[in-house]
Amino acid sequence: MRIAVLGAGLGGLSAAALLASKGHQVDVFEGNSWLGGKSRRIELNGSYVDTGPSLFSFPGVWQRFLDQYDKNLGNKASKELANLELVPLGSLGTYYFQDEVVSLPVKQHHRLFDQWGTFAASHEPLLEPITDLLTTDPSLWGKDAFKLMKSTSKLVSKYKLNLTTEKYIDGHKWMDDKLKEIIKIHTLNAGVSPNETLAIFATMAAIMANNGVSIPNGGINEIPQALARLVEHAGGKIHLNEGATKLTKNRLTTDQDEYEFDVCVSSVDESVLKTLLGNQKQPAGSYSCSGVAIYASLDSALATDEMHSVIMPDKPSEMHASLGEAQEPHETMTFLNYYPKKEIYPGDFHSAAILLTAPANGKDYDLETDWVQSQLEFIEKRIGASLPKFTDYKILDPSYFSTLGTYGGALYGKKRPYWVSGPFHQPSYKKSSWLYRVGAQVHPGGGIPAVLGGAMISTARIK
Repeated sequence: MRIAVLGAGLGGLSAAALLASKGHQVDVFEGNSWLGGKSRRIELNGSYVDTGPSLFSFPGVWQRFLDQYDKNLGNKASKELANLELVPLGSLGTYYFQDEVVSLPVKQHHRLFDQWGTFAASHEPLLEPITDLLTTDPSLWGKDAFKLMKSTSKLVSKYKLNLTTEKYIDGHKWMDDKLKEIIKIHTLNAGVSPNETLAIFATMAAIMANNGVSIPNGGINEIPQALARLVEHAGGKIHLNEGATKLTKNRLTTDQDEYEFDVCVSSVDESVLKTLLGNQKQPAGSYSCSGVAIYASLDSALATDEMHSVIMPDKPSEMHASLGEAQEPHETMTFLNYYPKKEIYPGDFHSAAILLTAPANGKDYDLETDWVQSQLEFIEKRIGASLPKFTDYKILDPSYFSTLGTYGGALYGKKRPYWVSGPFHQPSYKKSSWLYRVGAQVHPGGGIPAVLGGAMISTARIK
């Protein structure tokens, strides 16, 4: 069967790899010059750093993906082809909240150690059910329907009627208020507030912290590079610098040619897909957050031992309210990712990714923008040290992210009601008999595991 895949991001490439391994004739079309979509490789000070997701988690999903690829091909080629060297991190990160500094998992002798231990231990049994949910068709019609129902029942029994992250965490009356806020902040992985997401985000934070996260040696873009090798080994073709311009049943028009297909798999953002289908009307409603991402080479080491830190606003509720109104918060949440020279990237310099949570306002930002300056000053105040001088830098902002197709640069598109939010909402894998969907907007907030699992589910429906 002839299959056209739109977009060479993580979703498109993972779907293409599985479909090609099943023997289909697969062509991937990407309008940009790079692999990875939002996870791209940018030049910095004569070397490079990677954008996009910061962490690799739930390795069991990656292994299931590779196992499915090998099963389709009838051999064990995937591990050698992917060739990912994962560098484990010491923790999920160090969190700076008001006067509290704490790592997850919480270290012994910290005042929150016992509370964290109780919370994390109660969620450890959910690792396998979540992995099942990430990789199992939610239609309840497949052969894995019993496994899905069993996994779902375990989560339901844990959360009961406390369905949102906020309600679930606030129900822990014994928990310190600061630890509650530190756990809740993880809902920004889906670009929305704790009262707009399912309680699963609290569990995912606990599981990632206690089971470990990693970064591929060479950077996160090593993952789309690995997926591309899997695609091509199985006979698929990747067309970079060839973007889709129009999509109808059985026919794709690009900026270079026209192609006929039997099935199309789209990994592009929802608004881009609607435009390709001839529906250019912007859907009404509110949108998830955007970001101002600063990637910089540094003239000296950063005053931290952690590769991943989270600087939280003193009043998270005020930040969420501002973002909900597409306004710049007085204090925002920032991921501060630090890479000592030659530990992850090959460049002979220290580097940092400073990822400021920003409203989806479509605006341009630079280092001189007042709001950016105020957030950098807030970071320095919280970590108790000045940021090193930038010897080179690049900024990706809401204006940039909007060029990738999402209104205002919203990283996860339009907000959804909480009961269909996050990585386990009832996804529209299938738009029609010939059009399927994969990617981050099908599974917002689930990161790389949800995108890989979504590709497994969607492609399994294509016979």
